[in-house]
Amino acid sequence: MKIPLQDSSSLDVPISTSISDQELGYTTTSSNENVAIKKAFFNFPYEIDTSLVRMVLAEAIGTFILMFCIGGIIANMSLMGIKSGLVEYAATAGLTVIIVVSSIGSISGAHVNPAVTIAFATVGPFPWSKVPLYILAQVGGSVLATYSGRLVYGIKPEIMMTRPLHGCTEAFWVELIATFIILFLTTSLFNEPQSVNN
Repeated sequence: MKIPLQDSSSLDVPISTSISDQELGYTTTSSNENVAIKKAFFNFPYEIDTSLVRMVLAEAIGTFILMFCIGGIIANMSLMGIKSGLVEYAATAGLTVIIVVSSIGSISGAHVNPAVTIAFATVGPFPWSKVPLYILAQVGGSVLATYSGRLVYGIKPEIMMTRPLHGCTEAFWVELIATFIILFLTTSLFNEPQSVNN
């Protein structure tokens, strides 16, 4: 069968009958047919890498979910009049990270933090070319979650801003050391084990 293309040429594609997989209950078509259909109906001048789009969207959604849940616990604690709730914040953030990693980890790696993305690009197999897109997605998801929290929970975005109690220098070092510990563990989990004899 010949399938016409936009440039008045045609593509010879043997379109076979669908292979019925009765055990699984669905039918599949040949890959040549899928390519021909894509070229015939979706003839864009530039190819879009759909896997990269999925990765970036997954990062934005994952960061949105994390920040929206943290905004929810902040609003909840604020409405109840509780000023300090470190256990509640930590439990909410920890459980949300588990959910986000479980849901989008296979798509994008579930970095949900620019520091993690930069660290993986520095020491791991993550390509530097994707770093700006990931960071834009993470910042965008975070900002969107903050303002969504404002609409849904009625909290001011300033409430979600981190304010160090003992000064910026101490807060910087605490964040640096805590992020190092987390990333040290994470990178050791996905790297191949080293042999003692090597």
